[in-house]
Amino acid sequence: MHNLRFPYRDSVDNIRYYGGPFIADWNDPVRQKAVFLNPSSFNKKYNYRLETMVQHNFGKDTAYVIQFKSTDKEQTLQGRFWIDKETSSYMKIEWSNNNPQNLNPLVPSRKITKNYLTIYQKLGNISLVNYTSLKTKIYNSKTRKESNSVLEFITTDCNLMGHLEPIPFKKRLQYGVPISEMENYGNTDFEGDYQKIKSDSLSFYKSDSSIIYNNVKSIGENLERVNSRVNFRAKIFRFTKNITTSYALTGALYKSRGVDNFYLNYVNQKNQDPREVPGRFIPGTLLGIGYKLAPLSHVSISFLYALSKANLYKLTSIKYQRFFLIKKIGNPLFLTASVGITAGKTGFSLGKLSSEIDIVLDDESLKRDTRIYLGNKLTSAQTGIGFEYRKRKISYFAEIQYMGTIREKDILQFKSKGNFFKSKIIVRHYPIKEIAVNPVNLYRSISPVTMSTGLRLGF
Repeated sequence: MHNLRFPYRDSVDNIRYYGGPFIADWNDPVRQKAVFLNPSSFNKKYNYRLETMVQHNFGKDTAYVIQFKSTDKEQTLQGRFWIDKETSSYMKIEWSNNNPQNLNPLVPSRKITKNYLTIYQKLGNISLVNYTSLKTKIYNSKTRKESNSVLEFITTDCNLMGHLEPIPFKKRLQYGVPISEMENYGNTDFEGDYQKIKSDSLSFYKSDSSIIYNNVKSIGENLERVNSRVNFRAKIFRFTKNITTSYALTGALYKSRGVDNFYLNYVNQKNQDPREVPGRFIPGTLLGIGYKLAPLSHVSISFLYALSKANLYKLTSIKYQRFFLIKKIGNPLFLTASVGITAGKTGFSLGKLSSEIDIVLDDESLKRDTRIYLGNKLTSAQTGIGFEYRKRKISYFAEIQYMGTIREKDILQFKSKGNFFKSKIIVRHYPIKEIAVNPVNLYRSISPVTMSTGLRLGF
């Protein structure tokens, strides 16, 4: 890979090229099934014209040169491709898209030209990408200046014997790594520096990838100044690319005491109607934010909330997670192990407590209708084991966790409507003199084993 950053690079250039384990396919229109190569586009989305025929392989073979152009006047995509007459395989494809639209009105810079080039090389019965590039010109409407960038890839070696050795995970270019911020040495003769795989005799394989500008001699001299200007933004990108957000569904079980009904009394007001104990299962949702310390380690803080008003399930968890690679080829699969600490409140709803006057607890007043929860306030050590499957920037995970209680206290939580944005919540240690619950040992705790499944998204 070669990323050429020219002097006077736009300080607000928001163009980023991101890497990943399959970056070699990024500019392969055949593998990516480009719409202009689809036969259904013939004379519908694009017009095609046979431009000429050229000789290659020292005059032994012939190739067709075909031009194409979008039929939509608002679209500027056009180009040409070379097809071998004998095998009908693509040999070279070049196309451009000169669209001055600015998709983000908050950013004054926009791409005004994008020129793509992909050259294929046939080895045996297989066509491989030999060289590919993207040359971009960007215009800043605020400063009224243009800047240029070039991204190139060359295939230097290829193994067609089927003995595939995957790149060690720690040495892979991970998704989200901004390769456009990688250092370069100001050289423009990228093809001359590296030996490509077997070349053909075709003159059109001369890709003319060397980019010559009037200021090319000053590239090395100005590179340090240019780098210093983008270093701060590069550090920000390197930091933010490791931030993750996660969402999961989770659940736990109450430790059952075999009680189906109970009675609830407030001061001298007796409620003779039995109330039903809510379901034993606690459904919850998890929202988290984390940071990748390394490709194989992660730290996060998670917030768990009950999905039903019948449950009190509000926990905050801080944990460290370690990944062990078990699927090496393709999208990776990991065995995960985690340790952490959890604190919060759990319990279930005793229903609404109604009174003819405002409910008062230790001189603190609540509404006449207040929802009451019986549970405990706890701090627990947490361990977990699970699996995680990564595909691009999304990770799908499932985990079983065990919480060992460090400290807990029985509580009653009262929740009544406050202002428009926030409810009024009061927590008291149980038992209290104003409230009587029969049986008194109705709540025991939740099971120490919980399960969660969801997805994690990287920036």
